[in-house]
Amino acid sequence: MLVHGFVYEAGEATAVAPHIVLGALRLTLVAVMALGATAMVSALARSAGVQQHASLVGLYPLALGAVLIANGTSGALAQFPHTLIGSAVLIVWVAVATSRDRDLRARPLRWHEYAAMVSAGALAAMFYDLAYLAPLIAAVFLAARCFASRMTLRAALATAATRRWVAQAAGFAAVFVPIRIAIAFQCSDGGCYEGSDLSLSADAFSTAWPRLLTGFPAVGWDFNADLARDAGVELGLADLAANALMALVVVGIVVLAAAAAWQRPVPDTLATLHSSEAAGGGAGSSGRLAGVLLLLGGSLAVLSASVAGLTAWAQQRQPPVGQAWRETLLTQVAWSLVIAAGLAVLDLALRGHATNRIVRSLVAAALVLAMSLTLLANWRFAEVSRRDPVAVLTSLTSLSAVNLDDTPGGNAVRCALISAYTEATAGQPSWTAGQAIGENLNDLTLERLGIPFCDPNRPAPAPQSVQDPG
Repeated sequence: MLVHGFVYEAGEATAVAPHIVLGALRLTLVAVMALGATAMVSALARSAGVQQHASLVGLYPLALGAVLIANGTSGALAQFPHTLIGSAVLIVWVAVATSRDRDLRARPLRWHEYAAMVSAGALAAMFYDLAYLAPLIAAVFLAARCFASRMTLRAALATAATRRWVAQAAGFAAVFVPIRIAIAFQCSDGGCYEGSDLSLSADAFSTAWPRLLTGFPAVGWDFNADLARDAGVELGLADLAANALMALVVVGIVVLAAAAAWQRPVPDTLATLHSSEAAGGGAGSSGRLAGVLLLLGGSLAVLSASVAGLTAWAQQRQPPVGQAWRETLLTQVAWSLVIAAGLAVLDLALRGHATNRIVRSLVAAALVLAMSLTLLANWRFAEVSRRDPVAVLTSLTSLSAVNLDDTPGGNAVRCALISAYTEATAGQPSWTAGQAIGENLNDLTLERLGIPFCDPNRPAPAPQSVQDPG
């Protein structure tokens, strides 16, 4: 409710439709998540003693950008940014906060560190079902950093990071267990929302496998291309180049990629010293970095796909391969980590080779092309969405809720919008149908402005007669 209030008030203050405010919020959350994912890769590189900015792993932001495809109206990049994208933000940053550089050594924790980690675990338990993965991913990330640093099991268990994780897990369990018991008791009669109910049936694996593949970039490109073709949208790479905004984005990507590909390596002594101070020493190894990136990416992919596979709703509906759902953003991040692992392997194979920079440039060019295809896929999806009658009605209705015209004509327009939306959504669940939306909008505008969104008893404006100019 806090987020909904912010969205409406921001739209009211700026006269901007709430769905546009949600778009800005969505972009902001994706940027915060991207910073967290990049921080994870950088931390693993430091633990392995790899000079990230002098290696192919420095191109990771391009790999992450290439996987962020909005392939479906039910996915995180199209709906509910505060819950779906927020879950990914929480998972990534909790892992980063649990295993910081200074925590990979034995030291006592201060009381505020315990309080912060217990609070983080409790927040994950209270947030959304995807956020339940936070303690598990944090544990995998901790293990990956310790392995990359060549720590023994005994040394890893003695680190402050392990203590921080235990505090986080304790906070999670302290909230998760009683809440799930209370939910099970209150919903035993079947009167609660069933979209997140779990089912340990044989369909779990057959549901999870398509969810795992959906996060792979090529699948998203193909899925959105099919959507565009079915909707009569004809957009190709030539159109992407002709679009001024898109062209500027691509040029910016090319400049960043070129800078990353030709960046000079820092001195080995500085890299070794930084690795020793931050992660407990040990010679740098792209091979170890590749292994831990694959471990983290694979774990995140399997866990996120499993959450979807175990959901009763997904088992019943069986979303097709390529159709994004609530977990797809996490799976896309996981695939970006797997791609980063491949870059680390390539970096290991090219170490000391004369063609290193040439190959780096080619890889950067390939990632730029992949990001261009992702921009094109997202543009196609946006064009398809704009042609959806329900999406058009939703946009017009949300704008009318902010710019409320308190005249008989304005009331008639809003009632017509609700009627059209009700007709367009016939057969949908009751909470998304026109009657429920109309009631919610009436409650909103009556509370804030003292005016119903649609008053069916208000007289319509009399038609104006057209006078003969002669």
